[in-house]
Amino acid sequence: MENKKDSRPIKYKIVIADDHALVRGGLELVVKMAVPNAEIFQANSFDETINVLNSNFSIDLVLLDLMMPGMWHDSIQSITSQFPDVPIVIVSVKEDFDSIHNSISLGASG
Repeated sequence: MENKKDSRPIKYKIVIADDHALVRGGLELVVKMAVPNAEIFQANSFDETINVLNSNFSIDLVLLDLMMPGMWHDSIQSITSQFPDVPIVIVSVKEDFDSIHNSISLGASG
């Protein structure tokens, strides 16, 4: 994608937050295939995710695992209250209705 004003490619900033390095690496490959000019930041815990968000302006998306160190029932709400313009997409092995419903009700985009 290009910026219409100056025809430079738009650079998307995406955080991949998961405690498994293999999952983070796989997600990064998929994201880079879909968005070649994406700048990827990796985090392996909730605290590191918050640090990355605090250290980088204009994060466009967070891909968030629900089961990593430091996550608790209101972690999603903590992110959305501090960074209300940053969409959160849950990437997790948890697929039960309650986990999905709770994640969305706390502010996850999907």
